[in-house]
Amino acid sequence: MTVILIYIGFATLLNFASSSKLKTQTQKGLHKSIELKNVESINLLDTKDVSENEIPQHLEVALSIGTPAVNVIALINQASVGIAVLIADSKHPSYYNYSASSTLTDFQSDSKFWDFPNVNSGNEKIVFNKYTLESQEVYFLNSSIIDNYDYSIIGLGYDTTLNEKHLLTNLKKSGYISEANYAINYKCNSIDVGVNIEEYNSMSNVIVLNSNDSWIITPDSVDISRFSYTQQNAQFRIEKDCISGPSSQINDLFNEIINITSRCTEYNDHIKCSCTENQFELLPKITFKFDNKKLEIEGKHYTVYKDGQCEIFVSNKTYTDNWVLGKPFYNGHTAVFDIETKKISINPISKCEKLIQITNLYEIIFGIFAIVTIASFVVMLVIILVKSKNEKGYKRI
Repeated sequence: MTVILIYIGFATLLNFASSSKLKTQTQKGLHKSIELKNVESINLLDTKDVSENEIPQHLEVALSIGTPAVNVIALINQASVGIAVLIADSKHPSYYNYSASSTLTDFQSDSKFWDFPNVNSGNEKIVFNKYTLESQEVYFLNSSIIDNYDYSIIGLGYDTTLNEKHLLTNLKKSGYISEANYAINYKCNSIDVGVNIEEYNSMSNVIVLNSNDSWIITPDSVDISRFSYTQQNAQFRIEKDCISGPSSQINDLFNEIINITSRCTEYNDHIKCSCTENQFELLPKITFKFDNKKLEIEGKHYTVYKDGQCEIFVSNKTYTDNWVLGKPFYNGHTAVFDIETKKISINPISKCEKLIQITNLYEIIFGIFAIVTIASFVVMLVIILVKSKNEKGYKRI
């Protein structure tokens, strides 16, 4: 009877877990999570001062390539598509050497990666985050052609013509994920792949936007305080430390900031202003409007306040035709990028909220069930043995 009751209780609990909609972000369904490390500082709130000729902060992930395996560090990039690794040369003999790998196939010498033409490429074995991809297209770069950065690249951008070669497509084909998408969870220093997009989109604050190639969205208008602009695109670029945009609109934003703060000076490619905590709270929003939806970047997302100084992470030197939404955007949002639908699902956040794999809930339930079941059997066995002993003793009397 005890075991029957346990089974009934477990079935009820499992049915509740599978049928109820999980509404909080910490309960959204994921398949896997890639934990990232940081070069300088992953979180804008802890941004370190770097000079213009140093490598700025980046998101990076460790992986190995080829056979024998060569360990590399790759930077996450949303402008490019594909994996690009640095090759060995006289200065870097420990880098990847494609001529020494036994798992390289389909070598080509006339490929193009990002803005780099005439680069070598091939299909190679890649291992990262316990994933093993036996054949992933990889581009081979000489470190001198990418500004002497000593890092490889994982390109999570979008290009219709390259969709079949995308890392997420390969992860899905290999059975690691069921949905070809990834979530940038910058506050938690992680990128999550294979998000249960239906569950994620069920949250009340999520907005879903259509995008073009390169993760470009087209809002109806961009509003900054009392200014409004039309016919303007915006692109998501996690690798960028600052927000950038058209010069006239950026200058309007700076004028609004200067009117609120005082004594603003250039600092690297952005500005610092003297300010109070109250002024920090009054910094203008950048609002992207889409029909009945709006995407807001608040002042606290693009500003770091410390000791009476507001460091504004909006570029005052790099002006772009489109708005470029770098790390400051992700400082206030999580975003899921779906490479099969080209849709972007965005949810505002104020702190690190881990996305938890939904199957973990089932694993916990099964674990509890197993423990309770084993304990019940042990108790029943003890009861049976005790009764048996008592019955034998009674017969002897």
